[in-house]
Amino acid sequence: MLLNKWISEKWLLNSSVCGLELVLTDESIIYHYTILKTKNEQITLSEAGTCHALSDLPQHIVKNKIPLVIILTGKGIITRRLKINNETELLREDFLSQNLPAFSAPEFFCQSYVQTNNSVVCSIIRNVQIQKLTGDFEKNKFDLAEVLIGPAALIGITSLLPSNTSLQSACYKININNNCIDAIEMVSNDTIENHHLNVAGINISRQNLLSFAGAFLYLTQQNIHFNHQILTYKQTHLEKQKIKLLSYCLVGLTFFLCLLNFFAFSHYFNTSKELQGELEVYEGKHEIINELLNSYEKKKGLLDKAGVSDLNPVAKYADKIAKTIPKEVVLTELIFSPPLNKDEEPDSLAGFEKDVLIIKGNCRKSLMVNEWVNILKSLDFIKNVNLEVFRFNNEGNLPNFELKIITE
Repeated sequence: MLLNKWISEKWLLNSSVCGLELVLTDESIIYHYTILKTKNEQITLSEAGTCHALSDLPQHIVKNKIPLVIILTGKGIITRRLKINNETELLREDFLSQNLPAFSAPEFFCQSYVQTNNSVVCSIIRNVQIQKLTGDFEKNKFDLAEVLIGPAALIGITSLLPSNTSLQSACYKININNNCIDAIEMVSNDTIENHHLNVAGINISRQNLLSFAGAFLYLTQQNIHFNHQILTYKQTHLEKQKIKLLSYCLVGLTFFLCLLNFFAFSHYFNTSKELQGELEVYEGKHEIINELLNSYEKKKGLLDKAGVSDLNPVAKYADKIAKTIPKEVVLTELIFSPPLNKDEEPDSLAGFEKDVLIIKGNCRKSLMVNEWVNILKSLDFIKNVNLEVFRFNNEGNLPNFELKIITE
């Protein structure tokens, strides 16, 4: 699988592991356990002991999901040391039948440990027996990381021991020559001295020697055996660890995304809050501006309708007209943009005539008024001049003539 290339096996290993030797006797099973931990690439002994029932094992093994490496030894385990030319001989279907005539594949399970001196240590157990033993652990929800058969599991720590020595485990006496197992002898528990062995700076009692070796094999990722039948406990354990690792990664990624979302939300929430405050301020100003614009439009409409907003040079027109006034004419009124309707009601909207001037005055000579009208018509800004009223008899101070001038 592509996923296997991305995830290294060392990432899948638990930092704690329990090696558990099951010594099979005629009456019962004795459990020797050793719990090792790794911290800063250093292996330390956490706990070791012996019990006579599966329920007597430390409860934190199941509670903390510490993986188990089981080593089956004692009664019912047959161990033989065989010579081989190369490891490919183990793959032959007739290897066991030629070297172990009593071996029957359907009834027995065989595990072979290859050594550097062209020899192999084969351990055999009945399939029914191994299935019953492993089934008890599965029922009690233990995490089986590996199942090893026989005392040859000691091969995993021979590099840490003197090259030529004799070791004693809970029920075996093992001779080591050039870091290879030379002989294995099963002895009575009463005949073995209770001594301790220093392995990699850790003091191990002889009862826990094989359980220490099993745990050490797990932490150092050693694969020293060959199964002639398929045992999938290691693969199953690694798959569980893989799912666990991916779950942690998924939880971590989810937490990171939630944290990122929190900071983003906080940032945009504060920004939105500031913009909302500004919006409320500008909404008030916007309403004031709208009111001013509406008022301006209304007043501008009135001015446009009245014609006041047009750019008429009134002062300039008045000066030019004033220059043409004859001496005989006396002006009384000069009206720019006169009202359209003089009789309209007081509350009605007023209207005005654009580009219109009304001139009222007094003159006794009509001829002079006519001449003045002709002069006004000649001015370039005047479009038309009409003599609206002329009275020969002037009563009081009332004007006797009225001119209506229409400008360009």
